[in-house]
Amino acid sequence: MDKWFLFDEFLLKKDKSKKREDKYTLNKFCDDKRMIYFLESIKARKGTKKIIIKIITDFCNYVGKSPTQLVEESINEQISLYQRKIELNQYLFNYKEYLDSANIDSIKIKDALTTIKSFYRVFGIELSEKYIEIKLDSEEEKRAIQKQVISEFPSVYLELISIIQAAILGYLLIIIYTNLDKLIFLNWILIINVFILIVMVWHEYVMMSSAWRWIPQFKDALIPFAVAIPEFLITTFVVSDFQYWYYGLGIFGLVSLMAYYTNINSAKRFPENDYVLRVSGNYYPNTYIMSIFSGVIFIGIGLILQFVSSNIVIEYFFAIFTAINLLIITYRSHLFWNRLLDYDN
Repeated sequence: MDKWFLFDEFLLKKDKSKKREDKYTLNKFCDDKRMIYFLESIKARKGTKKIIIKIITDFCNYVGKSPTQLVEESINEQISLYQRKIELNQYLFNYKEYLDSANIDSIKIKDALTTIKSFYRVFGIELSEKYIEIKLDSEEEKRAIQKQVISEFPSVYLELISIIQAAILGYLLIIIYTNLDKLIFLNWILIINVFILIVMVWHEYVMMSSAWRWIPQFKDALIPFAVAIPEFLITTFVVSDFQYWYYGLGIFGLVSLMAYYTNINSAKRFPENDYVLRVSGNYYPNTYIMSIFSGVIFIGIGLILQFVSSNIVIEYFFAIFTAINLLIITYRSHLFWNRLLDYDN
């Protein structure tokens, strides 16, 4: 989650500045019995646990006490509960002031104080809500919502496109199974083309949803389903009526143009995407041209097969031509994303 990593940036900067002599280290905390119990009880993800440990470590270094000391002094029978809570709340208040003085964002401070409160709650110690509650102004609330949506959107979008492509693949397998005794080599070439297309769509969306950051709109939800319609057509007509197979592929090219154009325009609105836009260069303008070219060419092939000629030699030629084009487009996408991420494959 972005909120943890944003707070992590502050901790890293603080460590480099060395304005405060820290008594407790992360390695030392791994052996603290109260910290071990706390981490086991919250059942958080590995990455989240790492940030939580850093927050608790920073708090303990600020207070000057280990997690065990903090808990044991809180349940010490020689100190009254009321006095203990006053002291603990003062710890929290002072730590909040310390974070404020470091110009930490209110959203991050709220996350840090909530984490510390959850640490005490595991041991039955409740702290005052007034030190946890951070009032956010309307702009901060807006940014908090935006960050949450931006952080969650890639995984949701990828899950959606994965479900759709899995459904298309399942439909393709059903078509193959129900027509297995009728399939000739030409059908298998078209089936391979459909499989390449499914993998290409899934891979492109994996990379885009991972690299781009934007706030989704209705059109972003519409595009994966719009892409699925021509995929359904080309899957249906791998057995017969090949002209409709090429019509579907041509429509897919034009829908891809809409998908690329919409995604790029959405991404341009957010500065997080400046690096990808800069590195991509002419990749996406050229992709627009290729999408238009593919749409026109494949619809044209469909018209040729329907109204001009449909002998077996021409059908084989067009099927192989299509396979070569899909492989070139897929390899081009592969090279682009490898260059973007500095892979050396």
